[in-house]
Amino acid sequence: MFSELLIATLALYLGLLLKKSRVIQDEIKDGKKYIQIFLKTLLIIIIIIALKEINILLIIGIIIGIILGFFIKQIQLYLGLILSTIFSLSLVSIIFIFNLIDSTNKDLRKISLRTILFLIPILFVTFINPHLLLGIGIGGSLLAIYKGL
Repeated sequence: MFSELLIATLALYLGLLLKKSRVIQDEIKDGKKYIQIFLKTLLIIIIIIALKEINILLIIGIIIGIILGFFIKQIQLYLGLILSTIFSLSLVSIIFIFNLIDSTNKDLRKISLRTILFLIPILFVTFINPHLLLGIGIGGSLLAIYKGL
């Protein structure tokens, strides 16, 4: 459980290291539009994986997540909520790729904040119903797709 979060968090810092490469900087400038499309596609895949079973708590969580998404716009919080409730290798891999690509255009201060927001949900898993947390993560991710990350 913790190792999956650690692996996905490591991608944030690997993306920061990739950003230092001159080749990557040119690619980021040229393909900014395509990178955004790819990130949105990854989020849609993550949401589809997360929607295995639908129940009332999940729907309430999605509504709360959409409302919360207007105030907290950091997608890593919602990805952390999804990853802290569902442990699958495919999900960890997709979130790793998302974090790696998303962090290539951020600075160290933003990466540190995103790391904290990504790891916070693991504290709430034992106290709050996992379906509700998963719904909040899905709702926040849906709003991020709609508003453009």
